[in-house]
Amino acid sequence: MFPTVKNVFKSKKKRCATVLFALTTICFNPLLSGVSAKVITSSDGTTSSIQSAINSAVSGDTIRIPQGTFSFSGSVSLNAGISIIGTGTSSTILRKSGSSATPMFTINGSNGQRVSIGHFSMIGVTSSSSSVQDVGIRLNNCKDFDVQEMNFNNFGNAAIYVKGNSRGLVRECRFVDIYRPAIGSLGYGVVVYGDGSGAWSRPLDLGTENAIYVEDCYFKNNRHAIASNDGARYVFRYNTVMDNAGNFQAIDAHGREYGSSRGTRSYEIYNNTIDNSVRTSPYMIFIRGGDGVIFNNSLLRGCTKNQISLANRTDGSQSSTSYPAPDQTRKLYVWDNTDAAGKNVGVSIRSGHESFFKPGRDFFLESMPGYTPYTYPHPLSIQNTPVAIAEMSSPALSSTLQNKTGVTGYIPGKSIRYFMSEPGIVRLSVHDLNGKTVEVLLNKAQSTGSYEYSFDSGNAKSFAAAKYVFRLSLGSQTFSFPGNTAF
Repeated sequence: MFPTVKNVFKSKKKRCATVLFALTTICFNPLLSGVSAKVITSSDGTTSSIQSAINSAVSGDTIRIPQGTFSFSGSVSLNAGISIIGTGTSSTILRKSGSSATPMFTINGSNGQRVSIGHFSMIGVTSSSSSVQDVGIRLNNCKDFDVQEMNFNNFGNAAIYVKGNSRGLVRECRFVDIYRPAIGSLGYGVVVYGDGSGAWSRPLDLGTENAIYVEDCYFKNNRHAIASNDGARYVFRYNTVMDNAGNFQAIDAHGREYGSSRGTRSYEIYNNTIDNSVRTSPYMIFIRGGDGVIFNNSLLRGCTKNQISLANRTDGSQSSTSYPAPDQTRKLYVWDNTDAAGKNVGVSIRSGHESFFKPGRDFFLESMPGYTPYTYPHPLSIQNTPVAIAEMSSPALSSTLQNKTGVTGYIPGKSIRYFMSEPGIVRLSVHDLNGKTVEVLLNKAQSTGSYEYSFDSGNAKSFAAAKYVFRLSLGSQTFSFPGNTAF
């Protein structure tokens, strides 16, 4: 038996933009509890209008950018605590004008507050011959930021540039054509620069929230999908990377080279697919510094010999360095990565660097003892779910709700509410914390309207006592409910 699904309210509204407007006026991103937040709608999507709206906001407010395609000249800056939302990636489009390399958005997180930005598209300088090193979003020392459901196209330096002692999430974004041959050495979907020696003075800390997370994203024709330097810590998981620009690696971690004071501190790279169907690359994952884990990746076409490769430095300075080189890889674990034929992928070492990397000393072809990946989906994606489209009924589901009998699957008085902006397929499923589907509770076509999926004792499902994630898919949108839900 399944929990009850009922149509609560039939609506005649069918446009997604209309629904998202309703979402922003109710509760896009409840960052601060106990704060009376307001939504401020920018008069348009130009730099001056958005900046004016930001200047009138206080912490907890949301700036809404309206529907339309807008010429975007210059830069917008804001402090964390204010959120930015569009009406959707196909309906709110900001197109860069001019030749400035200044980021389109610069966010300062020194106040320690959260920030969310999402649901619109950003387009940089579109000429492939341009040497402008433009950036989409720059985040400086931001804690628990959430960049969600955005499209980025045609940036010369990076679509998203993270700097300092930051942590947060980039999710469900598309990065296309982030590379210009005229520049050559740049072109990053996401680039992460840490806080240098500060990062190296802290524990390695894998499997925790203390990193930049990039998950459930799509990359095509980027020089690197992700790159890092200067004490960066990142997690790259559940992403698809297609057709890297030129002959460059999809995933990169710099060492202490090319003038950098410190190398990358850590990386966790897992459950990704990399597929180069139109060109070849000498590497798919190229590590030149720091420690971490690389596992469960599908490394398909475009590279058949050095899919995962290690080097000390590539600026020529390695020849005057003895082992161990500053910030070189000393603790890397690699396991269960496969190629297009399903064969296991090992580790190669760049010619001339063999003395710096020995199996069983610096890298290990096995799972890392004691390592557990951080919760997936990232908890920030749950906390920042647009609750006007999909929400748990009050009081919200929490880890304190435990079925004492062990027969689980119902929570008295609890339900998931959702609104269909147009007819489509609704799918509600239950997953374990590794992302594996445990049960599909609902998979059917529904018409426009508001619905409520109720959990009650008369319609219980039985699951083993554990922690689960609910995922509700409404057409192309997917919402996840608490990863700490205890049954």
